[in-house]
Amino acid sequence: WEDVYTEHAQVQDPANREPIMVSADTISPERDALFAVGAVGDVTGPFRNRAGWHIIRLDNIIPPAQRELEDIREEVAQRIRLIRKDESLNRNLASWRDEFGVEIFEDALAAMPAWNELQTLQ
Repeated sequence: WEDVYTEHAQVQDPANREPIMVSADTISPERDALFAVGAVGDVTGPFRNRAGWHIIRLDNIIPPAQRELEDIREEVAQRIRLIRKDESLNRNLASWRDEFGVEIFEDALAAMPAWNELQTLQ
């Protein structure tokens, strides 16, 4: 590793020696390469991303932090409230469609600009 690492010209630039953080929920060539190695200290095979070809040594694994329930209680409650509001709205919309005979033309609706696009027209 040290021989290959130090002989490459780009490694002389400190910006190319920055450690990278890769998360299990990140989709990237780096993640795929690192998850394929067996243990800390192992080196990936060559892989390519948008910046070129690379090899990476796995220096350490940081386990995910477990958040306490008290720390996320309000966040979870907020998500549940939002889900319930969405479900209620969808039930009401379905009921109103039946009650008032509303017909939705999906093709025409899909062709219309989104709300944020309409805002930029003003």
